[in-house]
Amino acid sequence: MLICTSLTRKCRHSIFKALHTDKSYLAFGPAGSGKTETYKDTMKLLGRDTLVLNCSDTMTATEPNWDKHVQEITIQNGTRAPICLDEINRVPTDIIPQISQKLDNVFVAYTMNPNYEGRYDFPETIKATCEVVEMSIPDFVDILEVLFAFAGLTDLTIAKS
Repeated sequence: MLICTSLTRKCRHSIFKALHTDKSYLAFGPAGSGKTETYKDTMKLLGRDTLVLNCSDTMTATEPNWDKHVQEITIQNGTRAPICLDEINRVPTDIIPQISQKLDNVFVAYTMNPNYEGRYDFPETIKATCEVVEMSIPDFVDILEVLFAFAGLTDLTIAKS
């Protein structure tokens, strides 16, 4: 279950704006900030299954599975079916535009953890076609309070430190 926080709402607003304007979606921030899970959960609420591809520095635009992946996801709902290229900045910068071109009829979400060793720069030309949101580590106290309330424990006060 994804707990809705102000960060979740900020992220969802960017996703809806990207959908409305036919843009891609780019979320960046530290590991564990909910970039991929928020995208998947939002698409699930819209009745769409998301294909998540975990990127690596060995990915190429000529991999035989690209056409298969694109076909899989476009079949489910016609055009603009969702795909998430998780940690896209693991892919070499010159390969990213080639991959993006293969995803014309797909609603693409890119996630990345910047400032990690071995990461590549995300091309500015593609970033300009995205709705961009910066994620941060969520407020775990808010999340715990909701989880406890869901379990019926409403008289708890969690100390923030």
